[in-house]
Amino acid sequence: MADRRAYTGVRIVETGSFAELGDLAPSETKRFRIKVPYKQLGITGAEGVYPVGVQVLATDMDGSRSPAALGGATTLLPLISSDREAVPTSVLWPFLMPDTKTVDGTYARPDRLLRSVSPGGQLRNLLDLASSSPGEGGTALVDPALLVGVDDLANGRHLPEELELTEQQRAPAAAFLADLLTYARTHTAWVLGYDRPDVLALAENPDLREPLQRAIDRATDTVLAKYQLSGRRVSWPTRDGVTSGLLSSQRGTGDSPVIVTSAALPDWEPRLGSLVRYTSSRGPLPLLVNDVKDTDADGPETVVGLRQRVLSDAALAVLERAIDPESRADSFTLVDPQWNPGARWSTGRLDAAFTVPFTRGASLDSLLTRRLASYDGKVPSSAKARPLSRTQLLRATEIVKQGATLSSVISQSESVDDTLAREVASVLAVRWRLDRPGGLALAASYAQRIGAELDKISIEAPPRSRSPAPRAASRSRSATTPTRRSGSGSTSTPATRLSRSPPWTPSTWRPGNGGPSRCRSTSAVSGRRSSPHTS
Repeated sequence: MADRRAYTGVRIVETGSFAELGDLAPSETKRFRIKVPYKQLGITGAEGVYPVGVQVLATDMDGSRSPAALGGATTLLPLISSDREAVPTSVLWPFLMPDTKTVDGTYARPDRLLRSVSPGGQLRNLLDLASSSPGEGGTALVDPALLVGVDDLANGRHLPEELELTEQQRAPAAAFLADLLTYARTHTAWVLGYDRPDVLALAENPDLREPLQRAIDRATDTVLAKYQLSGRRVSWPTRDGVTSGLLSSQRGTGDSPVIVTSAALPDWEPRLGSLVRYTSSRGPLPLLVNDVKDTDADGPETVVGLRQRVLSDAALAVLERAIDPESRADSFTLVDPQWNPGARWSTGRLDAAFTVPFTRGASLDSLLTRRLASYDGKVPSSAKARPLSRTQLLRATEIVKQGATLSSVISQSESVDDTLAREVASVLAVRWRLDRPGGLALAASYAQRIGAELDKISIEAPPRSRSPAPRAASRSRSATTPTRRSGSGSTSTPATRLSRSPPWTPSTWRPGNGGPSRCRSTSAVSGRRSSPHTS
């Protein structure tokens, strides 16, 4: 009731249409209920959507009352009375990672993440609400970084020293992770790149994009494999960050949708449907259009508001199809990822939106299987949004290059490559637009740490004879003395040996916890890889 601008229609002043709240002190709240007879709402009976508002009027201490409302709220009442064909109705539920790592390698605010996934928390409420809706109408949009972050929290990994959590305190994180995976596996799952990368920055730096995109893909794929989750890959640019060049860069194989707002497609109309086919310079790809309304630009404030928005969009789609037989209008709602439905979300009865005769729950994957209408209109050539800087991408590229060097000199490097890929993806997260110095500092810390690991590696070789041995003699060496051919000459030399000080421990290497247990012998001259050699 905080929006005093929410003024709808003609104020109803009949007796009994008011609720007396009594005196309210500053910041005090009270619940109320108003019952207004249907005939007083002025609904004519014509099919459509009727806005209905509630306003708060206040009497001052001196008894004076202003006709201007102090607060108000608006809801929508759809009316479809005839027998109409039901329209596809779908809700997309985003689950994004709200936290990030610091230069110390620990999470910045794991306490906030724990509150969010615990009973009554924002992410927990969002997941519970999504799970209460019919399976056909819901699609999960999962950020793999959230799976990793919640798993780390549940197992006490990468937490600041000052945060000590018992197993019982960490239990809500484990429960949330299990429930989120269950929901995503039993419903349609769409998957973002790890930590929602800044796709606009990648598109505007094509000379740096390929190795960085490979790292993002590796980070995403390995997390999905670890948690046995499959889903359609999608990208989600920011509201003002969609350009024709970006859409071309995201084309890929042509089956990965890009989520855009209707403002990015100025010639889009609801009759085209929420999923349309756009032909970029590299070929066609599907676009999912989020038609943001001015009244809910910040997301629905209540579950009732969300339910009525879903129903109203469906009602308008029904009427659109009745007028235009070629119309593909539907009802699609993208939930605000930061919206908290509240602990009393069940009272909003969101499931009722899928039980009326004019809605038909449909997953977004099912909508992709139909023939999509083509969008042939304009797309912005430049973005209003300011992407991550090229400097940030260059630092991420440095991590990729140094990581490749480190991976080439250690055995069992798969886990190292996976960790480095996640770090590269995290450096490219769109979140750093709001903290550009922090993103640069994190990228620099990752690069410095890998460089420090490389500095610990030294190359040792037996002293070379003054007179090179004949090639025949080289061939007759004992099998216990491995040899290598140099890239710049034809003579054979004893294999080099990589070592580090202090001696490597037998533990598996991970950034920041010591050195690798084994190395692969590598020629410093030619760059060729020889057979494995244990140091």
